[in-house]
This record gives sequence, structure tokens and C-alpha cells, in this order.
Amino acid sequence: MVELRIRRSGGHVTRFTLRGHAECGEHGSDLVCAATSALVIAAANGLLQHAGVSRAVRQRSGYFDCSILNSPSADARARADAILETMISGIRAISQEYPENVSVIDT
Repeated sequence: MVELRIRRSGGHVTRFTLRGHAECGEHGSDLVCAATSALVIAAANGLLQHAGVSRAVRQRSGYFDCSILNSPSADARARADAILETMISGIRAISQEYPENVSVIDT
């Protein structure tokens, strides 16, 4: 099971962690795992490249963690929110199609 855990402060995402394996196909050919991984990696890259938000990323097999650093400006925070809520929407859509393989925990 792939689990996306979202942490918020003041309604804004401050950290997200994706862990586990979807086990919805052979290792290296699991489209559910690839889709969720692509969404979190794209979001982490977008935070830096398009929102100008500093973040810390830790990654290893079956684990991806991204934390927003410092306090972004209101404009940067708005761009970061759009990026992160889009990522969450995408993974929620996958979890609706594959509820036994993907879960989203939003705290």
C-alpha cells in the first residue's frame, strides 16, 4: 500500500510524505506506484522552480518526504498551495480507483 501523509499548519501544507509500494504490478512496472511517485516528485520540483519555495527532500526506495522550509511570502505560499493541492487531488483520484493500493491521510 502507498500512503500519502499530509501535514498542515494554518490550512497550508507544510510537509508531505509518500511511503510504501502499491504492489499493483511487477517491481519496476507498477503504474500506480509510478503515478503517485511522479506526482510527488513533480510537486517538490514545482515548489522550488515555480513557487520559489525552499524545501528539504529525503528520498529512498518506497519513501519520499518533502518539508517546506522557512516562511514563504504570501505570493509564494499561494503558488505553493496551488501546486500541492493539485498533487493531493491527483493522488486522491488514484486512491479512488485503487483504494486497496493507495491511501491519503490529511492531518
